[in-house]
Amino acid sequence: MTTKDINKRLYIATIGENFAELALQYGLGLELDHFCMAEALDGQARQKTLQEADIDIQKAGISKKLYQKCGCSGIDMRTIDSERLILHAPFNELFPAAIDPKALELAYNRYRQTYQVARNYGINRMLVHSGYIPFVYFKSYHEDRSVEFWNKFMSDKPKEFSLLIENVLEDEPYMMLEMMRRLEADDQEHCNTKKKVCTAAETEEIKRKTGKSTEKKEKTTLKEGQNGDDVKAKGRFGICLDIGHAACRSQVPVEEWIKILGPYIRHAHLHNNDGTRDAHGAFDMADGKLDMDKIMEAFFTYGNPNMTYTIECIEPKTSIEWLAERGYI
Repeated sequence: MTTKDINKRLYIATIGENFAELALQYGLGLELDHFCMAEALDGQARQKTLQEADIDIQKAGISKKLYQKCGCSGIDMRTIDSERLILHAPFNELFPAAIDPKALELAYNRYRQTYQVARNYGINRMLVHSGYIPFVYFKSYHEDRSVEFWNKFMSDKPKEFSLLIENVLEDEPYMMLEMMRRLEADDQEHCNTKKKVCTAAETEEIKRKTGKSTEKKEKTTLKEGQNGDDVKAKGRFGICLDIGHAACRSQVPVEEWIKILGPYIRHAHLHNNDGTRDAHGAFDMADGKLDMDKIMEAFFTYGNPNMTYTIECIEPKTSIEWLAERGYI
């Protein structure tokens, strides 16, 4: 029987009012938006932003204590529940499909800096915007370039680290679907290739130290790799479906987005709007376009069974209460 309880898979965005207090009260994780502006990654601004994030993480109950070192406060990393943190990367002027090589280099360097912040906290999920710009990039071009960019970016990342790609200006879900299929297939091939690099001597060394053979594990991996649903559920790439963006940028109903993208959806941004602008409104806003009951039902029907959710409302309290009233938390 499928349970509606998503409490352990629910996060609150740090753009929301009183997010830390609400996270502590309801036991929610945090989606850290502290570095959404790229300037926060540089120089003194980086140190200041890290200190602010440390304090917010502690207030939310995700870390139990701060330490003092060289006059600066910081988190005792041993006390962090890093599974309760997601890091949102910067997005302004960062385009994985950029035509100008210098612009492409800028995007890569900013995401590399963000990855270092994620590793600092032990965070294994980083969220990025897709960077698609209508009338600038043909969809096929954006898809090709994005696959190339993200494959390169993830090529040296550990297997436990995953990337969540968020829709922003897309007017339909099919481009992201094809991009995700290609990324998953390439990533599976990359992971299998890395396994095969292990030499006979290394295999013997593993057997000598552990007394276990690697043969059984390899067979299991290959079997999973042949199952499309398993790959989608366990790959390092996933979609963050922002339902508010889809509502105001697309004529395709959000429920259809969810059905089409299916188990590739590893995370969702939950908020409402009137269909004309990205208002980050409460679930029950008076002129809201989205039927949140139907949206949640669609996620449970078609989404990845282990997917997570972030309440991304400017005023999140009533939306948390909405979820509580319906048994989601």
